[in-house]
Amino acid sequence: MGAGCLNLVFAELVFAFGLFAVILITLPNPPWNAMIYAGIPLMIITPILFFPLSRTLWIAFDLTFRPREPRDEWSDEREE
Repeated sequence: MGAGCLNLVFAELVFAFGLFAVILITLPNPPWNAMIYAGIPLMIITPILFFPLSRTLWIAFDLTFRPREPRDEWSDEREE
């Protein structure tokens, strides 16, 4: 769930910074229709491409704050 949230935040930030940059570059007449048509595919493609990296970053974040312990290991031996 954390990787999905991280992925969503990253995708939204990419869109927000891109939108802000295009507006600043093209002032006083921003191309609103072009930004809509470019933003839709960007919002679909960005989360798909970033998802593997977001999972990796989330696992690294999780292991940083909750390190592995011996009891986390799977074992074929039965404890008696």
